[in-house]
Amino acid sequence: MKKKLLLAVCAVTAATAMTVGLAACNTGFSAKDAENKIKGFTSTPNTVSATFKQTYELKVNSNDASMKAFEKNIADTVTIEADYTAGNVYYYGKKVAKDNSVVEQLVVKEDNTYYYLTSTTVKKALADEAAAKAKIGELMTSLTKQTTGYVNSSAFVYSSDWVNTYLMLGSNTVKGNEKNYFTYKYDKTEGDGLKVDINMQYVGYYGDTGGTFEFGTDETHKGATASIETDSNGFITSFSQTLNNHLDMRITSTPTPLDLTGTRSLTATYNGAITKKAAADITQTLNNPTVTFGDVENVTYSVYDFASTSDMKKLNSGDSLAVGRKVAVMVGAFEEGYELDTITINGVEAYKFGPCYCYDVTEDDYNVELKVVVKVKSTDPNAPTVGTIVVNPVESCTVVIADFYNNTTKDNVTTVEIGHFLAVKVTCDSGYELVSVKVNNGTEEKDITSATYGSPYCCYSISAAGTYTVTVTVKLSD
Repeated sequence: MKKKLLLAVCAVTAATAMTVGLAACNTGFSAKDAENKIKGFTSTPNTVSATFKQTYELKVNSNDASMKAFEKNIADTVTIEADYTAGNVYYYGKKVAKDNSVVEQLVVKEDNTYYYLTSTTVKKALADEAAAKAKIGELMTSLTKQTTGYVNSSAFVYSSDWVNTYLMLGSNTVKGNEKNYFTYKYDKTEGDGLKVDINMQYVGYYGDTGGTFEFGTDETHKGATASIETDSNGFITSFSQTLNNHLDMRITSTPTPLDLTGTRSLTATYNGAITKKAAADITQTLNNPTVTFGDVENVTYSVYDFASTSDMKKLNSGDSLAVGRKVAVMVGAFEEGYELDTITINGVEAYKFGPCYCYDVTEDDYNVELKVVVKVKSTDPNAPTVGTIVVNPVESCTVVIADFYNNTTKDNVTTVEIGHFLAVKVTCDSGYELVSVKVNNGTEEKDITSATYGSPYCCYSISAAGTYTVTVTVKLSD
């Protein structure tokens, strides 16, 4: 019954947070004062420099090996520097784990284009500044998320549901008397910020299916405590959380006892200067796939590590490849009576890019096997040189069939030359969206919805004469 658990200390909803346990606050700073102050926390910082630490253990008091799989021993230190200034968005994140392994992440603007990369991901362009900001939040979450919580771009500004979100609490499952297990105390900090002290004696976790489940606590363990401080803008300058929980795993018929102990903390400063890194500053460990290929009778060909016509390097079999680029095959001369049949790379039919047949190398490729196959050229002068195209009728969209070759298209065709691409462009009527584009060559059907070598066209290589039936499926938009 192995299941990934996301343990969390649970707080109450924002409304409950303002009403439970406030009688103990005798500073003259009421729940209403706190609520009004929080409503004013709407601005965002230009820059952030933060350190986020998580050091805790989850021990399972059971000899059952499947239960022991739930144990955790976390000791992470994450440093973050981010700039959210319009036109100058930037992010650098670094995590040092318990085993001293290091993960780095970067979002940076170079030559008026935003890029991101990580220790294991090649440099990739982002569409615009909005995409860069979204990527920062995504990367920051992946870097900091462990079994008890995380931070992301929104975590630096305190809100009424901050505890519920960033201590990973999911209070929607809190019922009945469990709401009495929480007390909130508010005060002002020096500099007119907000201080929040929380006692939490209820614990839950997030399961693989996305649901929130409950643990029980005993009387001798007082759950967890947390303290959060902001500046006058509502920016989180610090939070600390101490975990001290004895738990019962209620998903088992006989609850399994667990102990969750340790601390989590964040310190941050805002709107200061940041020394920014470039992509070349990030230490990367990428796969180094190699390309293998051999001589083929009756044809000559060359293989290149290719990015553009001005940036290509000829490859020999066994050479390493550059991840994120293309393997490009340029076919030379055929002996008389022969012609190209197929070019496959890692079992995938290569796509046409100018005069080359190409394959995009990804981080998942540990080797790249290239196969070039030729066939006897037809000597029948009446042999067909095209494939015939049939489109199954489809309502609520317009389908254009094109002959696509060498980066040019010939639209509204009923035949496509052998060696060219059958290209399908679908324009949906208002209120509809594309589901799939499939091509049947008489013996097998292939889904080409994502094969957009000639975007916005979905492409299919015509390798022989015959009938190719195109089926387009659409649906009502959500």
